[in-house]
Amino acid sequence: MYVTDGVIGSVEQVIQATDKEELPYTCHSCVKVDKEPNQMEGFQLPLDPSNPVLNSTERNGIHISDGNLEANILLTVVHERELEIVENATKRGGNHLVSSDGFYFTIKSKTKGGNVTWVCTKKTSGCKARVIESNHCFVSKQEHTCSATTGAVQLAKIRAATYQNAIDKPFMSALEIVKQAITENVGNDRPFDLVKPQHLARNANRYRERKLQNK
Repeated sequence: MYVTDGVIGSVEQVIQATDKEELPYTCHSCVKVDKEPNQMEGFQLPLDPSNPVLNSTERNGIHISDGNLEANILLTVVHERELEIVENATKRGGNHLVSSDGFYFTIKSKTKGGNVTWVCTKKTSGCKARVIESNHCFVSKQEHTCSATTGAVQLAKIRAATYQNAIDKPFMSALEIVKQAITENVGNDRPFDLVKPQHLARNANRYRERKLQNK
């Protein structure tokens, strides 16, 4: 899918709209897509007829050709990937930025202006993927070199619910809390094999102990 000056559609649809001169195209130096959880991620791609690399290239499995597009048209490639911030999803109670294609990010730094740098959690594997968050807009700065995690979003939500309930329900067993979180986020009718419930229960007990000690 493509977005250009408010029009969403395929490259062919954008070209047709351009040929009919239905849209006043203006070259913008910066085009951003407002990003909220469960929305898609946007990146800017300028098309320049004089640039053979951009005239015919393939980005993210989509073939792009300039055709009769004007040089000042900007297309925003909307990736089929969603980013969501899951609060209280880490073992220390921090937030995770989770992508629908199976990657986790944690906060590395924040600026006074509100920009947040998220880095891949798999630091030991040497992955340097990072995402910059600014005004609810997320921009990837480097791709992952590590492997994705199956069911990353669901697993993050299960962990978050487990850790929170471990504090809210101090007399409930950690394993029962985990089972409840799995039911709420996956359901009883679907198999759960993302991680062993016993492993999540041990982490929940440790989390509960740390929180109680710090009170």
